[in-house]
Amino acid sequence: SWAHFVSMIFCQLAQANSLREICGGLKTCGGKLNHLGVESAPTKSNLSYANAHRSPKMFGDIFHMLLGHCHAIAPRHEFSFPKKLYSLDATLIELCVKVFPWATYRQTKGAIKLNMLLDHDGHLPVFVDFTNGDVHEVNSARRMELPRDSMVVCDRGYVDFSMLYKWNLSGVDFVTRLKTNTT
Repeated sequence: SWAHFVSMIFCQLAQANSLREICGGLKTCGGKLNHLGVESAPTKSNLSYANAHRSPKMFGDIFHMLLGHCHAIAPRHEFSFPKKLYSLDATLIELCVKVFPWATYRQTKGAIKLNMLLDHDGHLPVFVDFTNGDVHEVNSARRMELPRDSMVVCDRGYVDFSMLYKWNLSGVDFVTRLKTNTT
């Protein structure tokens, strides 16, 4: 699983678009892989099998472990708020629908949506969720666990009165803009 993790990190950093690019790129790094504890570059078939059968939970666990280390050394913000401050937003990442048919967003477009809750202490994410491009932002927000006595700043895509009411009952303050059709 370590070689799989190194391969996926390389994929992101090298902006590789295929298994061939990942494996070929790692082969050119030969001796440097030894320093990372990887004996040799994986083959396309091994990497494909790992992507299909390994649980993505492993990557989530690694993310949360690294996040814990980052929180310990991250700088604190200089603003003075009476409560812990978070920002909540989403962005659409467009994908080529011919290459990623599973990400069909519209007839001829593909996309995934990145939903993120950012902690202003250290400017680090505390919640990250990827969904299909056509999934509304509020669906991810409903799954978030927000700490009591915190404040969330979000845009009007997150205006859902039942969710905001639950946040209010649990001691979470929020700042948002209202939709134009709100009465």
